[in-house]
Amino acid sequence: LCGGRCMFGFGRGAATTEYEGFRIPMEEARPRFAESAQLITKALTDEVFEWDGEYYKLIKGEDGNPTKEIYTNFIKDVTRKLSKITIDENTYICETCKTRYK
Repeated sequence: LCGGRCMFGFGRGAATTEYEGFRIPMEEARPRFAESAQLITKALTDEVFEWDGEYYKLIKGEDGNPTKEIYTNFIKDVTRKLSKITIDENTYICETCKTRYK
């Protein structure tokens, strides 16, 4: 379909509300984007890696994958920071679109 290539694109967001929902100052948008671009490039090129940046920290788990506990704690931490997502036992509920994720 695309000659064996994968096209990947992402943006940093430009609306203040996009950052307010995560309780992140809008002034951090540009440096966070720059760091995330480096992190994603590394993740796509290295089979196993760790990251200790200014905004993002990733640790290597067993066999290069985080343990279930690390992953679950990470997801719970992120969802607590969101104003429109709630946790109901092991189900994450988006209050905006009423979608449930297990």
